[in-house]
Amino acid sequence: MLSAARRLIGLIGQMLDDPGTDIIMATAMLALAGEDRPAVPTGHLPAGMGDIGARSARVMCVSSARGRGSTSTVFTMSKAVVELSHPISDGMLTYPGLPGPRVTTHIARDRSALIDMTYEIARMDTVGNTGTYINAPFHYHADGADIAELPLERVFNVPIVMIRAARIRVVGPDVLGDPARLWGKAVLVHTGWSARWGSSAYRGPGHPFLVGEVADALVAANVALVGIDSLDIDDTSLPTRPCHHTLLGAGIPIIEQMTNLDAVPDTGASLVALPAPVHRMGSFPLRVVAWTAASIFG
Repeated sequence: MLSAARRLIGLIGQMLDDPGTDIIMATAMLALAGEDRPAVPTGHLPAGMGDIGARSARVMCVSSARGRGSTSTVFTMSKAVVELSHPISDGMLTYPGLPGPRVTTHIARDRSALIDMTYEIARMDTVGNTGTYINAPFHYHADGADIAELPLERVFNVPIVMIRAARIRVVGPDVLGDPARLWGKAVLVHTGWSARWGSSAYRGPGHPFLVGEVADALVAANVALVGIDSLDIDDTSLPTRPCHHTLLGAGIPIIEQMTNLDAVPDTGASLVALPAPVHRMGSFPLRVVAWTAASIFG
């Protein structure tokens, strides 16, 4: 079994053998057919790997193109992973009235004190509401959980239910459907606004938002988390934020300024949204992804 795993990693390395690509991680997990895991059809395996078709093989390779500014791509053989976060770069603007992040070098490579090798340590000065970010109850409620205190069951491997609200600016409770289907789910509202990301139009007036009655319905449905691909879940033209206040008051985290929600199926995917566990912060940037097939964790 170990030799098969090594052979599988080697074959995937050949598949990704490109001068501009480094394989930085390869993990193979093989289980005997007797275990409660589905076997992978041999047609889904590289040539020469049909002999392990009786086993469950799940492989993830993360490749990173050389050079700055490149984005990582996740290759999998038994699932698709959808990136739901906007990348953060120095000086980018996320939210009206808030400063952009400053990404600078703290220790440059030519200052590193090692022999025959160098390193760099960067630093970032940013507000919590930068890029794609998560709001914890502490953001609106002083006695609520901060980012470090968010319950993992609300942000890790949570089943997703998509709400399609494209071309709807004022999103009302009628789009939610049967509340029973939302129980314990990560409810993500796809408005299509993320297509304007990086433009002044994205940060301007007219962005889609949820009315307060939607937040009331989501609390009543006992959802785990709420996300949206718009500038804000509330109407920023008003001096009130009913959805923030209601959802966070019920302990329900909010993710704002998501992207690629059009690539997430209506049901059947799971969410992973893990910010750094920083105390005394109510919002923080995060990497959030959707697994669009059976999770490797369960």
